Amino acid sequence: MHTTDITAAGSDGQHLLPAVQRTEAETGVTVERVLADGAYGSGQNLEACAQRPDQPIDLVTPCHRPTDPEIHESVFHIDPEAKAPTCPQGIRVSGKERQHRQSRPFLEFLFRRDCCEACPLFARCVHSKRRERSARIWPHETYLQAEEERHQTAGFLALYRQRSRWGASSASWSFMVCEGPVTWGTRSGSCNVSRWRPS
Repeated sequence: MHTTDITAAGSDGQHLLPAVQRTEAETGVTVERVLADGAYGSGQNLEACAQRPDQPIDLVTPCHRPTDPEIHESVFHIDPEAKAPTCPQGIRVSGKERQHRQSRPFLEFLFRRDCCEACPLFARCVHSKRRERSARIWPHETYLQAEEERHQTAGFLALYRQRSRWGASSASWSFMVCEGPVTWGTRSGSCNVSRWRPS
């Protein structure tokens, strides 16, 4: 079992590929699949795993579950090449390029109120009394869309359940688990648990 301390600063997801590299170097095993929690499922990680030289990695991670999935951005059909989304009711708009405060570019779209007010989902979809409904396309959108579609399949659910059932079995694993239950190691006495905080 491989354990390591990582800084509490930033997102856990930024440590994914370095952890894969350490695991491969220390075990001699080529990682083909990673089972991880939602903190690792960014579009950047999905692309990096899919485009990894020599051996792509199948990153298995859950998506955020929206409180109202019928009007969530994940159900908008987004065409990254045309830079245009279409809402579930068929309204299509074009977007403008914006810059995130952390220097990440994205596309922003505004759905006009006068086009949306007749929609039966208007009250749930547009929360502002004056502004329009907005939507955004982030970098790596195609990877995020593909992962969203994959999550609707029974195969994904069966695959992700391996993360909670994983235990000592084979010496020829080709997958790794990020942040699995601590009891795996502490129950058998094979690892210690430590937390690191910046001073």
